Amino acid sequence: MQSDFDDQITEIVAARRFAEQTIGVDHARLADILVIVSELASNAVRHAHSKFSVRVCNQRGVVRIEVTDHGDGWPEVPRREEVVSGGGMGLNLVAALSDRWGATERPGGKVVWAELDDGPALRVV
Repeated sequence: MQSDFDDQITEIVAARRFAEQTIGVDHARLADILVIVSELASNAVRHAHSKFSVRVCNQRGVVRIEVTDHGDGWPEVPRREEVVSGGGMGLNLVAALSDRWGATERPGGKVVWAELDDGPALRVV
């Protein structure tokens, strides 16, 4: 349904806005952070078929992004041939833009997380 799609887009935009407000517009890696939040939130909706929650914190020079969902799938970076055949770029972007990322199982779902160390933004060309 179109309204479900619109609601999901609204939730992803709200997650980005939340991250921007939490981290601040002057953070050197804000663009990377926003892409990661978008990709992890989109994956929760698209692949886990789940509502999601977002946690963003900046402690001791490390920004940690966590997206919790209630799906039973497990994230993995697609092989190159899967990416070429269509889709599958999200976790590749997360892996490229973050310094570390992973997933942790939780009762009734999982947390997919990414960490970015303070420093200049990674430029992907």
